[in-house]
Amino acid sequence: MKLMKAVTFGLAMLLSTVVANAAEQPNKVAAPNERMMIDKLDQRVCRYESQVGTHFKKRTCRTRRQWQQEDETNQAMLRDEFNRLDAHSLPSPGEQ
Repeated sequence: MKLMKAVTFGLAMLLSTVVANAAEQPNKVAAPNERMMIDKLDQRVCRYESQVGTHFKKRTCRTRRQWQQEDETNQAMLRDEFNRLDAHSLPSPGEQ
């Protein structure tokens, strides 16, 4: 009987310690949706790109995050170039 009480008391102490430690530590685990988003951005994706002078396509592999950054950079460069060309093609206010 004393052994059962000792075991029960020991388990209760262990459980209370685990619960107290869990309450003190912030939740370090990301939510499932956040984890999936992080995993998707770090997933490796390959694209086949055309090359000048050959019919063979070149395989280029990067993470989704790297592809996204490259696409954003390319779009910004194109937008800047169109804006630059558009500014040069407009007549000056005194011309007409």
